[in-house]
Amino acid sequence: MFDEENELPESVVILFRNAPYGTVFNAEGLRVCTGLTALDVETHAVFMDDAVFTLLQGQTPKGIHMGDLSKGIIPMIEFEVSVYVMKESLDSRGLAEDDIIKNDEIQIISKKELSKLIVEADVTFSI
Repeated sequence: MFDEENELPESVVILFRNAPYGTVFNAEGLRVCTGLTALDVETHAVFMDDAVFTLLQGQTPKGIHMGDLSKGIIPMIEFEVSVYVMKESLDSRGLAEDDIIKNDEIQIISKKELSKLIVEADVTFSI
Protein backbone atom coordinates (compact mmCIF):
# COMPACT_ATOMS: atom_id res chain seq x y z
CA MET A 1 0.00 0.00 0.00
CA PHE A 2 1.01 3.60 -0.33
CA ASP A 3 0.29 6.96 1.22
CA GLU A 4 -1.19 9.04 -1.61
CA GLU A 5 0.31 12.27 -0.29
CA ASN A 6 3.90 11.15 0.14
CA GLU A 7 4.89 8.41 -2.25
CA LEU A 8 4.28 6.60 -5.49
CA PRO A 9 2.27 3.40 -5.62
CA GLU A 10 4.27 0.18 -5.63
CA SER A 11 2.12 -1.42 -8.32
CA VAL A 12 -0.22 -0.15 -11.04
CA VAL A 13 -2.57 -1.95 -13.42
CA ILE A 14 -3.52 -0.13 -16.62
CA LEU A 15 -6.57 -1.50 -18.41
CA PHE A 16 -6.45 -0.78 -22.15
CA ARG A 17 -10.03 -1.00 -23.43
CA ASN A 18 -10.18 1.12 -26.60
CA ALA A 19 -9.47 0.28 -30.22
CA PRO A 20 -5.86 1.13 -31.06
CA TYR A 21 -6.57 3.83 -33.62
CA GLY A 22 -8.85 6.84 -33.75
CA THR A 23 -7.81 8.21 -30.34
CA VAL A 24 -4.53 8.79 -28.52
CA PHE A 25 -5.55 6.69 -25.51
CA ASN A 26 -3.57 3.55 -26.34
CA ALA A 27 -0.50 5.39 -27.62
CA GLU A 28 -0.37 7.54 -24.49
CA GLY A 29 -1.09 4.53 -22.30
CA LEU A 30 1.98 2.76 -23.70
CA ARG A 31 4.06 5.81 -22.80
CA VAL A 32 2.61 5.93 -19.28
CA CYS A 33 3.51 2.26 -18.73
CA THR A 34 7.12 2.85 -19.71
CA GLY A 35 7.31 6.01 -17.62
CA LEU A 36 6.02 4.25 -14.53
CA THR A 37 8.72 1.61 -14.76
CA ALA A 38 11.33 4.39 -14.90
CA LEU A 39 9.97 5.41 -11.48
CA ASP A 40 10.38 1.82 -10.21
CA VAL A 41 6.63 1.21 -10.16
CA GLU A 42 5.63 -2.40 -10.89
CA THR A 43 3.46 -1.94 -13.98
CA HIS A 44 0.90 -4.29 -15.52
CA ALA A 45 -0.73 -3.53 -18.89
CA VAL A 46 -3.93 -5.45 -19.64
CA PHE A 47 -5.36 -5.38 -23.16
CA MET A 48 -9.06 -6.14 -23.21
CA ASP A 49 -12.19 -5.36 -25.20
CA ASP A 50 -11.24 -3.65 -28.51
CA ALA A 51 -7.72 -2.90 -27.23
CA VAL A 52 -6.74 -6.49 -28.09
CA PHE A 53 -6.48 -5.24 -31.69
CA THR A 54 -3.42 -3.25 -30.53
CA LEU A 55 -1.51 -6.54 -30.36
CA LEU A 56 -2.43 -7.86 -33.81
CA GLN A 57 0.47 -8.87 -36.03
CA GLY A 58 0.99 -7.20 -39.39
CA GLN A 59 -0.74 -3.90 -38.77
CA THR A 60 -0.39 -1.28 -41.51
CA PRO A 61 -1.99 1.93 -40.22
CA LYS A 62 -0.05 4.17 -42.64
CA GLY A 63 -3.26 4.77 -44.58
CA ILE A 64 -4.69 6.56 -41.56
CA HIS A 65 -1.40 8.37 -40.89
CA MET A 66 -0.63 6.60 -37.62
CA GLY A 67 2.25 4.47 -36.41
CA ASP A 68 1.92 0.75 -35.71
CA LEU A 69 1.19 0.65 -31.96
CA SER A 70 2.05 -3.05 -31.75
CA LYS A 71 5.69 -2.02 -32.22
CA GLY A 72 5.53 -0.32 -28.81
CA ILE A 73 4.73 -3.55 -26.97
CA ILE A 74 8.17 -5.23 -27.11
CA PRO A 75 10.05 -2.15 -25.83
CA MET A 76 7.48 -1.93 -23.03
CA ILE A 77 8.25 -5.54 -22.09
CA GLU A 78 11.98 -4.75 -22.20
CA PHE A 79 11.27 -2.01 -19.62
CA GLU A 80 9.74 -4.78 -17.45
CA VAL A 81 6.08 -3.95 -17.97
CA SER A 82 4.00 -7.11 -17.55
CA VAL A 83 1.68 -7.46 -20.55
CA TYR A 84 -1.59 -9.40 -20.45
CA VAL A 85 -4.37 -10.08 -22.94
CA MET A 86 -7.89 -11.05 -21.91
CA LYS A 87 -8.82 -14.42 -23.35
CA GLU A 88 -12.53 -13.55 -23.38
CA SER A 89 -11.82 -10.43 -25.44
CA LEU A 90 -9.83 -12.41 -28.01
CA ASP A 91 -12.55 -15.08 -28.20
CA SER A 92 -15.44 -12.64 -28.57
CA ARG A 93 -13.65 -10.96 -31.49
CA GLY A 94 -12.83 -14.21 -33.28
CA LEU A 95 -9.11 -13.84 -32.57
CA ALA A 96 -6.68 -16.53 -31.48
CA GLU A 97 -3.41 -16.40 -29.60
CA ASP A 98 -1.62 -16.91 -32.95
CA ASP A 99 -3.09 -13.63 -34.24
CA ILE A 100 -1.24 -11.44 -31.74
CA ILE A 101 2.44 -10.51 -31.75
CA LYS A 102 4.74 -13.30 -30.64
CA ASN A 103 6.45 -12.90 -27.30
CA ASP A 104 6.72 -15.34 -24.43
CA GLU A 105 6.22 -12.49 -21.96
CA ILE A 106 2.69 -11.71 -23.18
CA GLN A 107 0.29 -13.66 -20.99
CA ILE A 108 -3.26 -14.65 -21.87
CA ILE A 109 -5.43 -14.28 -18.78
CA SER A 110 -9.03 -14.89 -17.72
CA LYS A 111 -11.44 -12.54 -15.93
CA LYS A 112 -10.68 -14.35 -12.68
CA GLU A 113 -6.94 -13.75 -13.11
CA LEU A 114 -7.61 -10.10 -13.95
CA SER A 115 -9.66 -9.71 -10.77
CA LYS A 116 -6.74 -11.00 -8.71
CA LEU A 117 -4.33 -8.63 -10.47
CA ILE A 118 -6.57 -5.64 -9.74
CA VAL A 119 -7.09 -6.58 -6.09
CA GLU A 120 -3.33 -6.91 -5.55
CA ALA A 121 -2.48 -3.57 -7.22
CA ASP A 122 -2.24 -0.27 -5.38
CA VAL A 123 -3.80 1.65 -8.29
CA THR A 124 -5.82 0.67 -11.38
CA PHE A 125 -6.43 2.96 -14.38
CA SER A 126 -8.85 2.23 -17.20
CA ILE A 127 -8.17 3.93 -20.52
